[in-house]
Amino acid sequence: WTTAGGLIIPTGFVDVGLLNKKSAQKWARDTDSADTESFGYGEPTRRDITKDISTADFSMQESKRQVLELYNGADYSGVTADTDGNIVIDKPSRPQVRLWTLLSLSKDGDAADAIYFARIMPMCQVTKIGDQTLGEDEEVLYPVTMTGYRAPAYKTAVREIWGGPGIDRAAMGFGA
Repeated sequence: WTTAGGLIIPTGFVDVGLLNKKSAQKWARDTDSADTESFGYGEPTRRDITKDISTADFSMQESKRQVLELYNGADYSGVTADTDGNIVIDKPSRPQVRLWTLLSLSKDGDAADAIYFARIMPMCQVTKIGDQTLGEDEEVLYPVTMTGYRAPAYKTAVREIWGGPGIDRAAMGFGA
């Protein structure tokens, strides 16, 4: 977000289209800790966080190349339609390890009250592929879980950005 330009999406990002409203986005952290116990104490005298893994779950609704590549762990950039106009893609026997950059953008409020909240996983990969249900009362969904890894350029696995005309930095406890 910039005062002069408004909301600016970095170049090079390709959207995956609509997400299922019911499941939307679920961000999670899986943490573990290790206790240090000391003689004469009934409780740990120190606790260290030994694991902190961030994930994002979402279910895509659109059957487009970017979605199919994420879901199947494949590169379909060379796929073209056959002479009848059909698109034939093959699921690889073993999905490729493909690294992605995930940008999740949310908005609260409108116009002068709009607050934008972005989360970026600068280096992540699909680590879980959810089940698909093909029925007449549901749309086709492509559920995935993406796990973030520390990206050297960012020095973090997840970055949050808060901005917009409606943000009150002082109320959030941050200076100008």
